[in-house]
Amino acid sequence: MDSGVLGLLAGGYEAFNRRDFDRLEAMVADDFVWNEAAEVPGRKLCNGRAEFAAYMREFVSDWDDFAWEILGGEALDDETVIARVRGTGHSHKTGSPVEVVVHHVWRLRDGKLARMDAFIDGRRARAHAAPEQSGR
Repeated sequence: MDSGVLGLLAGGYEAFNRRDFDRLEAMVADDFVWNEAAEVPGRKLCNGRAEFAAYMREFVSDWDDFAWEILGGEALDDETVIARVRGTGHSHKTGSPVEVVVHHVWRLRDGKLARMDAFIDGRRARAHAAPEQSGR
């Protein structure tokens, strides 16, 4: 993966882990779209920078210590990256632990994050990111 793109994404995940939502908000385009995986409970779609920042704040309120770790990534071109990430934490309500591996398909534009589509299934993420390769 291109080190500049990986650094940008790593910085975003680190900002989330520190709960630095102002930093996250600054990293995304004004018209940023967040499209959560169907299997993840709760809200699925955010449109715009402010709505995304509000969603991130809502999301962490359900967890005592949720954090992301990048497991790997692949740049498909200068504007499309698939990041395989693991999320771990404990439910604020029940104390139950959770661990999930998700594939985030990131679209970049003008040095900012423009869109993220999440998938539990890596094959679906790849097909979404590069439809011309889905038959391979």
